[in-house]
Amino acid sequence: TKLEKELIAKQKAADDRATLEAELRRVNGMEMDKAAAASRTRLEHRSLLEQQVKEKAFKKAAADFSKDQERAAAERAEAEYQSMLGSQMAKTQAQMSRYS
Repeated sequence: TKLEKELIAKQKAADDRATLEAELRRVNGMEMDKAAAASRTRLEHRSLLEQQVKEKAFKKAAADFSKDQERAAAERAEAEYQSMLGSQMAKTQAQMSRYS
């Protein structure tokens, strides 16, 4: 009858609505998971970049320190060499003055 058909139609509409709502929940859950994964990826990428920046800064500081150490060692060696030359020159002058 008409009433039974209407009841069947309403039941079908209710079932369809429930199916759509379940599908919507599933899709929304997938979108939320995707957004969370994207957020995690961005955070990991940012962390990686920050680590690379820190590492680069550390390497530059270490290289600068090494250059400073090498420069200081070269200056000490040069000063020592100049001192030795001065000493040798003084000895030579003393020897020469004995024979003059």
